[in-house]
Amino acid sequence: MQILKKSLHFPLKYIILLILLYEETADLNKKTVNLIIYILLLAVAAGLAVLEAVKLPATLVMQVTLSGTAGTTMPKALGLIVVFVFSAVFASLFYFSQKGKVKNLVFYFVGLILYYLIYIMNVKV
Repeated sequence: MQILKKSLHFPLKYIILLILLYEETADLNKKTVNLIIYILLLAVAAGLAVLEAVKLPATLVMQVTLSGTAGTTMPKALGLIVVFVFSAVFASLFYFSQKGKVKNLVFYFVGLILYYLIYIMNVKV
């Protein structure tokens, strides 16, 4: 439980920073701000993928059964690519869409939560 508490503090700081940055851009060009946010979103997703590629074992547990054993496993490269593509697609939709930016941002953060869930399920404590 301690790992979960520590790992959730990391994205919450950046979510708040991102919202404050977006709110303070009344006088700046929105397209430029959206590009900066888009680049930051991709950088965070790529950074988490690299961090997990270094720290996690070669086979990832993607689902846990009710008994607590590994239900579904996947090779590390495939598991991390799936989550990165999920996050990158919604970051791109955030940047390129005219409507629904908040919805796409929420789904991007779901991708970040998936990174943390994968980390928590696979780290040896």
